Amino acid sequence: EELVMEEPKEMPLPEIGDTWNVVITDIRSVKDFSVRRCENEFQNGIEDIEDKLDDLIEKSSPLDPNQITVNMICCVSVPTSDDSQSGCRARVLGIGKDHSVELLMLDYGDTLTVKSNDMYSLHPDINASLPYQAITASLYEGDKVLHEANATAYMRDHFDGENVMASVKEIVDRGSSKQRVVLNLFRDDVTDSITKEILDFDARNLMPALPKDSSYCLVQLTHISNDGVLSLQIPGDGLHALGHMISLLKKHYETNQLGAAGFISQPRAGQMYLAALSTGDNTTIWVRAIVRQLVDGNSVEVHYVDWGNVVVIAKNKLRPLTLDVVPGIRRLPHQALDVRLADLPTESMVWTRKETSLFLGYTENQDIYARICEDSETTSKMYPMVRLYIRSDDQYKELNKLLKNDKNLFARQSQGHNTTYQHIPDNSLTTDNGLSNMMASMRISSVPLVISTCHVFLAFIFAHFTWHRMCYHV
Repeated sequence: EELVMEEPKEMPLPEIGDTWNVVITDIRSVKDFSVRRCENEFQNGIEDIEDKLDDLIEKSSPLDPNQITVNMICCVSVPTSDDSQSGCRARVLGIGKDHSVELLMLDYGDTLTVKSNDMYSLHPDINASLPYQAITASLYEGDKVLHEANATAYMRDHFDGENVMASVKEIVDRGSSKQRVVLNLFRDDVTDSITKEILDFDARNLMPALPKDSSYCLVQLTHISNDGVLSLQIPGDGLHALGHMISLLKKHYETNQLGAAGFISQPRAGQMYLAALSTGDNTTIWVRAIVRQLVDGNSVEVHYVDWGNVVVIAKNKLRPLTLDVVPGIRRLPHQALDVRLADLPTESMVWTRKETSLFLGYTENQDIYARICEDSETTSKMYPMVRLYIRSDDQYKELNKLLKNDKNLFARQSQGHNTTYQHIPDNSLTTDNGLSNMMASMRISSVPLVISTCHVFLAFIFAHFTWHRMCYHV
């Protein structure tokens, strides 16, 4: 008589706010992982059924490969951490060549590929005695993760197989095959948050930083201030996240008409907003900016935190942060890394148009590399000291030396000079050699000075595609 395999009862659904003791059994991503409850009734249940499965394996012969079909429920013998074998319940997902079979482990949530001679027929009574124990889950606030692969790797390295506490925050797609439980994870002490640890790592890992060893790092120069502070963008996951964020915002504002409620009528100093930038080809991108001060009733001075430049723009070019479009928009670290050039004049000096033009002449159409400097003749309490290089014929030419050797370049900053402001006209972004530059849109001193090298369009392209850090060791 053929035995009919029936699905066991489903795991009881939790209530919002319930706290579980769980073991994390498989991590596919921070938004898709499996847990198994560890309270006594569930732990005793899984131990009991696996004892029965071990006994079944000992007394049975493996399945005939011709008996195996997709979606069938079976028993499989898998290796354990102590080099023994244990029986587990599984569902067949696919059948490959050479009698290999892909299985979903019903009490753990992971997938395995095994040989058919490790598979055994499962008695329906054993299967029906206990609900499948794997619970599909996602991390609370996991939608705020900026770089899912890195956050997932961290979660997998530190918490896979760990026994943790979990607070139920939400049940998504309740009752469907896609049902998942949103969990806030913590250790025994509810204040020791695993969720926060994963989110903090995600943000910290996206912070721009130069290598601390003696390696050259490819960088993008985005701004030079009149007091010699250079803003750099560094290829890597943070810049890639920025490009993804800009792409989402661009698409959002192209497809959604903005009503009056979307404008900022009373911007506040110190607050972050989105600010519009034109790339010079009739395309507008939206980037993060912090309001530094109100200039007049219609204008504000803003700091573009991912490029480093400070500009005065019309108030109607500000928009609120769209958290529903990019949930992690506040958490992405500012991608402009401010540095000073080692061995060059300190804060008491200014970069005149001559110095800036000379520097840009050296770097035009060149890849720029940076190295942290530990032996600079000049120091700064606020900024890392770096040496910049251009590469030619596999040789690195130091830009700091080229500038330092011209004794007539730098002039002492005049005391009590005034700073004036200039509004940004609609055509203030011009194209120079195919790059959109923010020229004449920066604050200017009485010297007069500041030339911006904030190549907005280049930086956008630079960020949008996947750039990996390029380091060359000497």
